[in-house]
Order: sequence, then C-alpha cells, then structure tokens
Amino acid sequence: MFIYWFFWFIFSFFSFLNKSYSVEIKYIYYIFVFFLFLFVGFRFEVGADWYNYLEIYNIYLNEKSFYSVFMTDPAYGFLNYLSSAFGFESIIFINAVCALIFILCLCIFSRNFKNPWPVLFVLYPVFILVVSMGYTRQSVAASLSLLFFSRLFSSEKKFSALYLILAFLFHKTAIILILFYPILFLNKSKLINFFYCLFVILSLSMIVYFSVGSNQYLLIDGDMQSSGFFLRAIFYLFPFLLYVFYLRSKINNSHRTYCDLFIFLLFFLILLGFFFSTLSDRFMVYLVFFNVFIIVRSLELMKKDFNFIVTLVLFVFYTSYMYLWFNFGTWSDAWIPYSNYLLDNVL
Repeated sequence: MFIYWFFWFIFSFFSFLNKSYSVEIKYIYYIFVFFLFLFVGFRFEVGADWYNYLEIYNIYLNEKSFYSVFMTDPAYGFLNYLSSAFGFESIIFINAVCALIFILCLCIFSRNFKNPWPVLFVLYPVFILVVSMGYTRQSVAASLSLLFFSRLFSSEKKFSALYLILAFLFHKTAIILILFYPILFLNKSKLINFFYCLFVILSLSMIVYFSVGSNQYLLIDGDMQSSGFFLRAIFYLFPFLLYVFYLRSKINNSHRTYCDLFIFLLFFLILLGFFFSTLSDRFMVYLVFFNVFIIVRSLELMKKDFNFIVTLVLFVFYTSYMYLWFNFGTWSDAWIPYSNYLLDNVL
C-alpha cells in the first residue's frame, strides 16, 4: 500500500509548496506524471473490474472479425481488437494505451492553471486512484471530458464537439456531456439559463423514468447499488461552498452559466442516488471538472494564508477518506496489494 500513499504525499507536498509553473517545477511535475502513467497503465490484477475486462478481452481473442469492435463501446472495442491482433494474451496493452490517453488529457488540462500540482492533488483520491485504476473505459471518457469542458469554457465549438464524441465512443454514459454543449449557442440571459437548467433536469427525469428496468444501471436490486456513492458525493460539498460564497462573483458570466448547470445536475444526481446509486455514481464522474476548476481557480485567487488553510482542510479530508476507503471500502481489496506488470515480469 506504500506506493499509493507515496504519490499522495508527493502531490500534497507540491500543492502546499504553492509555487507557480517554473521550469524546475515543470520538470519535476512531468517526471512524476510519467511514473503515474507506469503506475496506472501497467498495474496487474488491480481494480474492481479487472476480471470483467479480462473476460471481455477473452472474447476478442476468439473473435477475429473487425465487427467485434461494436460488442462493447467502439473505441474500447477497437483497442481490444488491436491487442488481440498484436497477439497480447492479457489486457496490458489496452490498459497502457488507456492510461496514456488519461495522463495526456490530465497534462493538457493542467496547462489551464498556473500551478499543475493542485490538479493532481484534487483528482488523486477518487478520479485517479479509483476511476482510472478500476473503470478503464470510463476513465478515458472522463479524462476527455476535462478537455471538453476546457474547450467549452473557451467557447471553442469544434474542439469541444470532438472531445464529446471521443468520450462517448469510450463510454456511453458520456452522453451526459451533451447537456452542456447547447449553452454555447444560447442567449446568456439569466432567465434563459435558468429555464435551460430546468429543461435539462426535467428531460433527465423523464429519460430515467421511462428507462427503469431496461438498463443495468437502472435496476433497483442490490447487485447494482454503489455503496460508496454518498461518501463520494461529499467531495462536491466543499467546492459547492467555495463556488457559492467565493468564486461565483469572480468569474465571467459564461463560466458562471456552466457552473450553475453543474450545481443543478449535482443536486439532481444526489436525489437520483437514493434510487439508482450506480447510475448517479457513473454520471457524477463527469462532474469532476467542477471540483477541479472551482478548487484550483479559488486557490489561485486566494491570498497565501487562505490558500494554505484551504489546502490543509482538503488534505485532512482527502487523507481521511483514503484511509477509510483502504481499510473499510467494499471493493478496496481489489487494489491491495498493488502489483505491476513491469516490476513482476520485466525488471
């Protein structure tokens, strides 16, 4: 378990250091990002869905037709097809490629901020540790969503649409991102934005209502319930408070519109979680941009003393969460002990 805590304390240390993006910090950052890629991409028998993905891949080993790509999400299916064509006997190649995409997205996304370390600091406890190492397909889709929202915030229609499509090709739940895209074309008046948020919530409610029983995420039996959903939902409480009482008045109207929709969706998903926790859990992964943007941008604008206090509060909360998850989490045994293909088979 040492390796998990090692990365955490490195990311925390440089976040407390609160240095701008200097040349030295840049090199150290990329060195650790490279090791993070090896850590995530070459894990072996680590993650709650490891054997589910392995079962999918075994089908591709026996099915050589290119049309097998469409047996699962197309982009992930294509990677399975390539891996089987190259003769890999396990999912190491697939995991490595997915981790590479995931890490590259984080690196590109981090360039939006003066200091990249708080980005890793905020993302590590759940997004990196749990999602990227447990839910491979969705981790790629969610990392692409970070770039999607970055382009949306820059009002870039073509690039944001491209990232949306790529995310959807890796995991169907990324369809929720399309709810944000029309805002690019809307009149930015408060009244229209409010009614659009209501329209989104009502549309989602109707879709869920008419889909009950026809989708694995919409089953009410205990097999498809996420026991840690509400604990992970707490991660959005602090950013919500930061946004309402601090950052909302400091960002432009366009960014405020997107963040308000995030708030609407957050409350909707929490309510939905009482009935369909797995669906809410999967959708809430795409709201991680809100967490990072609100926290990191707030830290950039705060004075040094307040920056330290906020970072300390987050450090205590995240560390406590990780300790509880490692020791009492339902699926945490799938992460312990950590094993790496390179260390076990190459070095």
